[in-house]
Amino acid sequence: MRKKRSDVAKTAQRRLQVEARLAEFPQLPADQIIDIVHWFKREATPGEVAAIASNPRIINKYRQFRRVYLNRLSAGELILGVGLGALLIVTASVIAAIA
Repeated sequence: MRKKRSDVAKTAQRRLQVEARLAEFPQLPADQIIDIVHWFKREATPGEVAAIASNPRIINKYRQFRRVYLNRLSAGELILGVGLGALLIVTASVIAAIA
């Protein structure tokens, strides 16, 4: 399904809003940080992320923001990783005991 022109304009406007906020990073209030994280995780297309990541005006701020807020594991991801690791250890122990 194709996007309407108004939708394309809204997404471009939203990306520009995120860029403007990133330019002010790290002096951002918590609600704006939450909004930017939501945009990156739920709204942004790969093309929009690439456009921001390659913008020379904010590239350093983007990298800093990404390192602090986007590259960390969430609690759910951490629990899943530990759980899978434990499952692998138990499985290997059972196989070793059987063999």
